[in-house]
Amino acid sequence: MESLEIVTSLERELDSEIFVKTGSLRLATTPERVHETEEHVRFGQSLGLDIRLLAPDELRKKLPYARHDDVLAASYSPTDGHLMPHELHDAFVRLARRHGAEYRPHAPVD
Repeated sequence: MESLEIVTSLERELDSEIFVKTGSLRLATTPERVHETEEHVRFGQSLGLDIRLLAPDELRKKLPYARHDDVLAASYSPTDGHLMPHELHDAFVRLARRHGAEYRPHAPVD
């Protein structure tokens, strides 16, 4: 959660996109995966994440063209996404330079 706050702050300060919000959908097709999915949702909610279990009719609305007959449980997180590593690296370099740092790739650090 703290790293996402840092990235969001970097995005605002540098006017760049580093985190791409895509949402995520997790499907469970075995009893073991149902348990894992339920634990995943409980853990995410305990961290304050926007994540929940989906009812079968909600799943059909999210994936209308997919086969659902073997899905026993599903979770959905609309705020999930991924970092773009190159953009994160670039943001740290630009911010460091703003504060007087010199960036020298492939140079030893003493």
